[in-house]
Amino acid sequence: PNSYSGIYLQKLWYSLYYALIAAPIAVVTAFPFTYFLTRLTRRTQTLWLIFLLSSLSLSEVFIVMGWDVLLSNRSGLPMVLRELGITDWMKATGWFDVARDWGLASPRDLKFKTSLFATVLTMSYLVWPYAVILLYPALSRLDTSTVEAARTMGAGPWAVMRTVILPTVRIPLIGTTLLLFVFLLGVYVSVTVFADPSQHTLAVSIYGSVRGSTLNAPFGAAQSVILLITAGLFLVLSQILVSYAEKRR
Repeated sequence: PNSYSGIYLQKLWYSLYYALIAAPIAVVTAFPFTYFLTRLTRRTQTLWLIFLLSSLSLSEVFIVMGWDVLLSNRSGLPMVLRELGITDWMKATGWFDVARDWGLASPRDLKFKTSLFATVLTMSYLVWPYAVILLYPALSRLDTSTVEAARTMGAGPWAVMRTVILPTVRIPLIGTTLLLFVFLLGVYVSVTVFADPSQHTLAVSIYGSVRGSTLNAPFGAAQSVILLITAGLFLVLSQILVSYAEKRR
């Protein structure tokens, strides 16, 4: 055909877009939790790690369905905010219009389903245990004497974090973020349930080609190769960044 359509490039873009937001959020929120986890007793750390590892046995379907209930308009967070009067307060102060501009409200009530917020939140939660487990070895081996020395010299908590802790674990941070990013490129259920149909990813398109209504397996395989090449390029990028960080040590 002579016509050109960029719809599948758009789907690839949304795959990258969601992963670029969700992966750093998961790492940023998991980092302080993991840091304080390593400061606990060995028994408490073991219990937390067992809990996190057991949570990985849950499939994406169970996790997404749980968030579907929590974010539903009739029985989830919008209902709680409405009953507490927060929705009316937002309407009175003008924040409701802001939420509607962000796609988080209908003309009458708050809504979180079919939004970027719900999609990214679910994807971040999905990989959050992986982020903790990947960061745990580096943070558990952190030399506490350097932290204590910095505090003795008058450095505040933020200064210690910025000048001592983060430079020490920057390579695991980079590696964890990129591994989660590659993992999120293939997320299917979260995007199907919470994202607008016009903003579905390439993973959803692949499933539609192979198992959905179109049943065009060769085209689905071609899309899979594109997604695989994209993931490979980012893994190569991660290796380059890690090598650069090691040289700067």
